[in-house]
Amino acid sequence: MTTDNASLTLERLRDDVARMLGESPEMIGDDENLLNYGLDSMRMLNLASQWSGEGIELQFADLAVSPTLIDWWQLVQRQRHRNGG
Repeated sequence: MTTDNASLTLERLRDDVARMLGESPEMIGDDENLLNYGLDSMRMLNLASQWSGEGIELQFADLAVSPTLIDWWQLVQRQRHRNGG
């Protein structure tokens, strides 16, 4: 597992989610509920697993409670802060 998680940016989150949903990244706003785009629990788990391979451990429960890009980005930032990054 990589510990350099600097490559995970808000735009990268958007791109990964858009790819998972078959949407254009430009169509997904920062504060839009991703469930409205058809993001389901299996896709959320797949995204969390993908990001964990890059050193960001996001819990499904945290993603599900606030399914917006901006909320997920804040989770990433908090985790980086806790890890000293």
